[in-house]
Amino acid sequence: MKSTSQNKPATWQSVADALGVTRQALATWRKLEGAPSEPDAEAWRTFAADNDLGKRDAGSLTALKAELLRQQIEKARRENDVAAGKLIPIAELCAYVAAKSATYAHAARFTLEQEVPPLLMGKGIAEIRLIMRDACDRLTERYNSDFRAEGLAKGAQAGE
Repeated sequence: MKSTSQNKPATWQSVADALGVTRQALATWRKLEGAPSEPDAEAWRTFAADNDLGKRDAGSLTALKAELLRQQIEKARRENDVAAGKLIPIAELCAYVAAKSATYAHAARFTLEQEVPPLLMGKGIAEIRLIMRDACDRLTERYNSDFRAEGLAKGAQAGE
C-alpha cells in the first residue's frame, strides 16, 4: 500500500494519525457507504467532514471531561461521608427502618393484646380512650428513645 504521491500516507495508521483518530475508528469508518478504499488522507478528510465523523471540538470534549471529573469528585465525597458515618447508604437505611418498624409493630401488638385489656375491664368509653392514648404514647416514646439511643451510639462509633 505504498503511495505514489508525497501527500498520501502509505498506511492506514498514517491516515488515522493524519485525521487525529485511532486506527480502530478508521477501520469502522471503512465499512460506511461511500468510504474511500485507499489510504488517502485528503479523501478521508473530505469523507469525515461530509459524514460528521472525527474529533469532537475541544470545547465540548473539555466540558465532558469537566463534568466527568465533577461526578467522580461527588462520588468520592459521598463514599468518604459514608465511611466517616455522616451518610447512611439507602439499602442500609431501608433495612434498619424495616427492622425497627417490625419491632415497633410487635411491641404495639403485644401491648394492645396483653397489657391493655385487663386495664379496660369495667371502664367507660372516655376512660378507655385515655388508657389507649397513654399506651400509644408509651409505645411512641419507647420507639423514639430507641432511635435516639441507637443514633447516638452509631455517631459515637463514627467518631462524632
